[in-house]
Amino acid sequence: MALQLAYVGGLGLMAGPAGTHLQPDGPARVLRVHDRGNPGAQRDAFRAAWKAHGAGLVSTFDALIGDGKLDGVVVCAGKNGDDVRIIAELARLLQARCSTRPFIMHMSTVSAGFTIAAHAFCTQLGVGYVNYPLTGGPLGAQLGGGHPNGMLILASGDLSLKAAEGKRREKQRRRGTIPGGQEPDVRVPGRPGDSGEPRVEQCRLEAIE
Repeated sequence: MALQLAYVGGLGLMAGPAGTHLQPDGPARVLRVHDRGNPGAQRDAFRAAWKAHGAGLVSTFDALIGDGKLDGVVVCAGKNGDDVRIIAELARLLQARCSTRPFIMHMSTVSAGFTIAAHAFCTQLGVGYVNYPLTGGPLGAQLGGGHPNGMLILASGDLSLKAAEGKRREKQRRRGTIPGGQEPDVRVPGRPGDSGEPRVEQCRLEAIE
């Protein structure tokens, strides 16, 4: 069964192209996309693509999570300070409404300190958290993972989610619903501290009201 997802940042240059890349019979179906209502021709094009995919556009996180019948939420919105409240609010809503363990797939580029804090915070609430920052720029996002100039994804967070994702993709590939070479390349770096201790920033999600 396809993953049931919601998107935050789905009208941006990096995540917006997913409305075109995700196929109706693919491994994931996006039910709702957060839409702040900002104008723009590019945003309108992404809105049209998401609607064609079958996703609804909603203006609040409350509506985004809805009745909680989601596997997870994809977030590709900003950077450290911008995403703190987003991750905290989503994690609390998912905890309150989902009957099975949900996850947050965070695709923004954030610091190691943010990732450590977000992972700990979400784990306390029973929500899985992974940080898969995209690299390749808007053009890479448009071209997709199967293109030689397409995007790469770096991975950190819950290894169990990464393993489950790999198994799901392999099943889809065997059934022929994911053509070979059409997925983004996923790179998994070592744990923080393997090659020098990183600067850990104070990203205290638990302190947010």
